[in-house]
Amino acid sequence: MKYHKPPVKYVVAKLKFSKVFGKYAEDKYKDVLNKLDTIGLERIVVSKVNQLELHQSGENFKFSEGTVDRVGFFSANSKRCAIISEQVLEFRLSEYDDHKHFLDDAYSFYEKFIESGFAVENPISEIELHYVDHFIPVECELADMFQGVTLPIGQFYSKDNDFFQFGGLNFSRILDSKREKIQVSLEQLPIGATGESEQRNLPKLLPDTLIEPDSKLGMPISVEYPESSVGKHYALVHTQGSKLITPEDNKTVIRDHLEELYKEGRLTFDKMINTEVCNGIWELME
Repeated sequence: MKYHKPPVKYVVAKLKFSKVFGKYAEDKYKDVLNKLDTIGLERIVVSKVNQLELHQSGENFKFSEGTVDRVGFFSANSKRCAIISEQVLEFRLSEYDDHKHFLDDAYSFYEKFIESGFAVENPISEIELHYVDHFIPVECELADMFQGVTLPIGQFYSKDNDFFQFGGLNFSRILDSKREKIQVSLEQLPIGATGESEQRNLPKLLPDTLIEPDSKLGMPISVEYPESSVGKHYALVHTQGSKLITPEDNKTVIRDHLEELYKEGRLTFDKMINTEVCNGIWELME
């Protein structure tokens, strides 16, 4: 199923490698950027993160301060981004349109990275796929958008005049391969009101685990709250798939493993929603 107004607002594909990449000169990163024009990335942003480094000499240990570069490659509107950190590649979107385009571009970033001479004899150890969806009730109650899911706030005692209420649910499943995992977290959050016009807004756009710590590598996320929306709460749903990659897996196309994770995550998502209600809100495409 594909929607005219999809609930997904942010997606991330992560490729974790066995060893750190090391530090490279600026020209090395520019070489990667020159190869990324096909997926719309055109500028570099460097973030320096301070960290403590442990040094061992025999039985003696000492710490020293150091910096780690995190390099971001951004589109003109900053809604498409690729990140190189110590031993992780990330491809992020906050303008999602189609899973195939997203995964193709993520894999293209990986290919260009390898072509530029990074990660020599450094295999991928794990891949992750993250989808963040916003469930905003329109002409229905929030609970009506879900099927077989009891929202957390309804499970406990509360009063209508509480200042605000919020709650969360978490679910994980390990697949039969014992190397793949699907996790879903659901946060039921209050819709705020600001200013004289009492304009409603969503105070939290991303789950804590996906919030970018450096504003220089942040991305704009657009979420509209329709006038016909009802109720006091919305739901922030984070679906994460992960897979441990063996040496044998590295011999096959990583794009295929990303596709497998997408399919399992989508099955989980489809089982969770009330399609009769959600198809109308998100406008199912024929």
